[in-house]
Amino acid sequence: MAGAESFKLNLGHWRSTMSFLGASVPAHQLREPLEHLFAAPASPTEWALHELAIGLHSAFRGGVSKVVVSQGRLRVSLKGERVRCYEDKEQITGGLHFVIFHRRSLGSFLSNLLRGRQFDEFFLLKENLVVSQASGRVKSGVVAFQALRFHEITPRAVGVDSPLGQVPVPGGWVCLGVGGRLGQGKDSRLILVVRGRRFEFPLKLGRAQVVAFLAADELQMDISQSAPVRNRDYLEIHRVVNEALVALQSQALKNPELSLESREKRILGRQLCRSLRTNGRLHEALTLLEAFPLDDSRRAAIHFLRGNLEEAETALNEELEDPGLPPGLRPSRLFDLALVKHLGDPVGALELWLEGHLLIMEQHLERKPHLVSASLEQLLNWWPTIKRCEEKAWNLFRESFSAMIPWSKEKDSPSVWGLWEAARVNKSGLGETHPRQAPTLEIGSWLKLLEQDYEQSYELATRAEAIRKERYGSANPILGHSLALGCLSLLPSDKAKAIRLARARLELMGGLYGEEHPEVGASFGLLAVADRENGVAHLQQSTRLLKKAGLEQSDESPIVCFRGWFHSRSPWDCRLPLRAPSALS
Repeated sequence: MAGAESFKLNLGHWRSTMSFLGASVPAHQLREPLEHLFAAPASPTEWALHELAIGLHSAFRGGVSKVVVSQGRLRVSLKGERVRCYEDKEQITGGLHFVIFHRRSLGSFLSNLLRGRQFDEFFLLKENLVVSQASGRVKSGVVAFQALRFHEITPRAVGVDSPLGQVPVPGGWVCLGVGGRLGQGKDSRLILVVRGRRFEFPLKLGRAQVVAFLAADELQMDISQSAPVRNRDYLEIHRVVNEALVALQSQALKNPELSLESREKRILGRQLCRSLRTNGRLHEALTLLEAFPLDDSRRAAIHFLRGNLEEAETALNEELEDPGLPPGLRPSRLFDLALVKHLGDPVGALELWLEGHLLIMEQHLERKPHLVSASLEQLLNWWPTIKRCEEKAWNLFRESFSAMIPWSKEKDSPSVWGLWEAARVNKSGLGETHPRQAPTLEIGSWLKLLEQDYEQSYELATRAEAIRKERYGSANPILGHSLALGCLSLLPSDKAKAIRLARARLELMGGLYGEEHPEVGASFGLLAVADRENGVAHLQQSTRLLKKAGLEQSDESPIVCFRGWFHSRSPWDCRLPLRAPSALS
């Protein structure tokens, strides 16, 4: 229970006692404990009462017939929904005390337990209460159990022996590896203790095992009390774990005493590189990539983002010329090279994209048409930026797609919007609310933004945001792209709302990544476009933050979003940052 320093439990044949030492609840609130069942807690005391109401409600549905709660001289007797309060002569001090009357005897309870049947009472003890010091004894047919100090748990207590490293974090610790090896990523997990209750969640942080334990009493629980709400406070915990993991990985790679195999060092280097990228430490990630023989596409992606086009092109060409490159990876490398080359050679870029698209059609058209759609989206990410004066490039585009999409006689070229509609058709089998629909809607919003169809652009961005929010929650950085598009599309019609969206994006990214992250710099760029009155100061802050990561900001068309490059699990592809159209900036 919230506020308790320790608890004691004695299991008897028909009656058990439980004491939460140090816990205290106002008497007038304790008199009606079941009224707090559907409350919205806003303080530690209200949380304690809320949890007590849920526990009592569950107990009466299980194997409990009656409960007597004692605090001081107050006694509250509960039997089902009937509540009776009275004063007793005996003064009980030290906290809250419970006398629990069972419908089943202790012998029946233990008998069912040995047969593998776990009832509510035992499940509560085994899974939901977190203890580090415990002792038990059996005397005269009575089981006595005592547990002290909820939150001090070591890695060994959760099945992690001899980790490669362990670092403390506020409220707990994070450790890497198990048994002196890296372990397996599928066993990674986050263990949270929320006001004395334990919850476990899988972690997806690469191929090495990572186990994190934190006590987080400030987390808000959902209405069922079965899990914490995945809001900003919850994601802040993940940010703390990621930062600790960077330190652990660096220590493991530099520690000569660890006898890691070459394969394990490669895995650890790759995982550290991704962690550095997620935290916006691009120079360190690039330095690490030079030391480890990892994929050239990783170096190319960072070089492209930092504007080093020649280095990016060289790295991708080296990988494409490698005879050992798997056929399944060749299309993505061709798409990356096309994106790199489009700034100086749009014809060559389109030819590379066509080569990759043909491979995708051969491999996936029949079984996975949504991958064909993703291929078309790769082109739509950069082709609309090609100027109409590039006649040779647009002629090749018309020849390639005139049979697939409508041809506009007025513009003497096929409609780019028609290409987007073709991409939508290939994803229709997934359903309108499938998460893969969100990036398609975001590209459509951007195309309409370039055409200055702001109403349609805002509608598509809003639909994409709704899909993302339904899937990932309202405090996930993946919402950043649709928030930026929604803000830009609102500028001509509702400047005040656009500023609110820009500030919401800034608050989201700052809370998740920290105040010095490149996505925070992009958010200041968006705010500079939306809030013209303070635009100079916002743009200066944006320029400073991006320069710190080795990125250049633009005054004419500022970077306002990185299109998920930092927070996606494996975006080691070249991605074009989203810039505000010159008509709005």
